[in-house]
Amino acid sequence: MDYEHLSPADKAKELERTAANCSPEEIARIYARLGELEYSSRALGIACRFRGVDCVRALVGRGANFFAPLTNYMVQTYGSYGDDL
Repeated sequence: MDYEHLSPADKAKELERTAANCSPEEIARIYARLGELEYSSRALGIACRFRGVDCVRALVGRGANFFAPLTNYMVQTYGSYGDDL
């Protein structure tokens, strides 16, 4: 898959899918291939709630965070109000 040319929303969805289904090593590898992400809150929330500390560590080590500003752009692009976790 050509991760670098995905839209920002598609990158976030791919990271969410990865966080839910892949090993910590795969999470770190795919996150690195995705490059800069503007929204990683849901993926990090999935890892925190369902996957465990190793998956959380893999995401945070690549830059995932819970920062999700409440803006029209975020709502329109990601369907997120910043408090959906």
